Amino acid sequence: MGTLRMHDLTRATGMTPRGVRHYVKMGILPRPEGRGTGPVYTAEHLAKLLAARRLRSEDIPLRVIATRLRNVSPEELSRLSAPAPVATANAGAAGVSSSATAAANGERPSGDEEVAVAEVSSARNPTGSVDGQAISYPSERWERVVLLPGLELHVRADASGLVRRLAAEIHARYGA
Repeated sequence: MGTLRMHDLTRATGMTPRGVRHYVKMGILPRPEGRGTGPVYTAEHLAKLLAARRLRSEDIPLRVIATRLRNVSPEELSRLSAPAPVATANAGAAGVSSSATAAANGERPSGDEEVAVAEVSSARNPTGSVDGQAISYPSERWERVVLLPGLELHVRADASGLVRRLAAEIHARYGA
């Protein structure tokens, strides 16, 4: 991948430069090469930053993340830095299969159902670039069906009819 500048890291992760510097100070990220206006970051910095963001989204404290990432294996770092495959759906029982799928495909839901789908990736192998280098990674699309505050059901977007029917039955019985 080569080297990255601060703006490359912030663009790839959505973090601010101040946040990146804070992660370095806390020991979550190793210090970059160089100082002042020219610090240089590597693919390891990017992977650790993505992994830390993912762990932080799971409400793991920063000091625990720092400890975990200090001795992380390359395989574990690769797994942690991959985007979380999540699409969210808050749908009525009938909307779990048809409307949520329609929304995930970019279509408007039908009827009075409220469906909110946040798409992490639109393809099985999303691509992008960082510092002119192409990146690609495998991903899956999921729907998150909120049953009650604090209780969710995750259904893969390409789930079978049986799985979708069960999700609809669970939502009908336990959903808010």
